[in-house]
Amino acid sequence: MARRRELKSIASGLAWHCLSRNNDVNGYWGVGVICLLAQKQGCGEITVPIFPRTFLSESEAEFRDQLTRRLADWDYPLKEFVVACSIRFSFEPHSVFAPRGQRYRVTCSAILTDDLGKQREASAHTLCFPHNPAFELQSTRANKSQHPTA
Repeated sequence: MARRRELKSIASGLAWHCLSRNNDVNGYWGVGVICLLAQKQGCGEITVPIFPRTFLSESEAEFRDQLTRRLADWDYPLKEFVVACSIRFSFEPHSVFAPRGQRYRVTCSAILTDDLGKQREASAHTLCFPHNPAFELQSTRANKSQHPTA
């Protein structure tokens, strides 16, 4: 029988999944797009509530919707006990490389809240640059008729 403490392990898997190169926003790596959003907002942290749903910017909503579709297919234990899920991206300046500019250390934290109000949090780390289409190729998974690149 599954136990609630296993939610920490599920949160860990979710944090690593969010850093995956398969998480696209408009065909580009979601982490880089979220990093650019944080840079534009002048903040070092962006939290994306997966559920319950709240109002988000277009980039955050795209990331949330992609992840929600993937989570719907997951059959993980204790799914019925999770009442809230959010993903927090924290960006710390790491190093500067010409011509790309500032590179960031990213900490991705998945926070799961169960029906008893207890939170489980797990984190994963990577490095990224803010999204810049001049240095990136768009994924063939992007629906180019819906999302024109600029």
